[in-house]
Amino acid sequence: MQHARTLIFLSVLLITFTGCQDQEFENPPVSTSNTARTNEVARLSEPEAALLNAAAKGDTQRVKDLLDKGINVNVKDAQGTTPLAHAAWSGHTDTAKLLIERGADVNAKKTSPDGSSVLAHATMKGHKYIVALLLDKGVNVNVKDTQGATPLALAAWLGHTDIAKLLIERGADVNAKKSSSDDSSVLALATIKGHKDIAELLKKAGAK
Repeated sequence: MQHARTLIFLSVLLITFTGCQDQEFENPPVSTSNTARTNEVARLSEPEAALLNAAAKGDTQRVKDLLDKGINVNVKDAQGTTPLAHAAWSGHTDTAKLLIERGADVNAKKTSPDGSSVLAHATMKGHKYIVALLLDKGVNVNVKDTQGATPLALAAWLGHTDIAKLLIERGADVNAKKSSSDDSSVLALATIKGHKDIAELLKKAGAK
């Protein structure tokens, strides 16, 4: 039974992560070429859409200019993705720093489809420096998405050894389970994917 649940969990993760790898966000960052559509779907003003777009592109000066005009630093697009989440996904460290300095919510989560966090975005894409930045700002290291996956589980699955090590050092639960009905472990994810370095890190940290 446990083996069956593990296989189901891994299948869900594979679908989720493959989609993330191939398409990044299921809906791409806001583009100035489809601002009208974005405004209609997410009820965004032109400046709000511009802020999301600038954050996704890493245009730090443009982000600063828009924030100086009073645009909400935590504005969300149709999927509930904030400017900080866009910057974290795309690896724009300077932009992420500015957004955090201006009050961005480091614990914000998407409203759809997977409820992933800013930390999860940076982890999935392997952006170690942004992961460290978020941890320094007090982000919840064990935050889960709607599938019950923690950032450490994502790092273990995707093979981001440096990030896995950092998360463990900052208190990530090495024995976190997906849910009460699915006891798939972080160690199992790393092992099945063949990430031996991460599996060893987890074992040394007490993973079972």
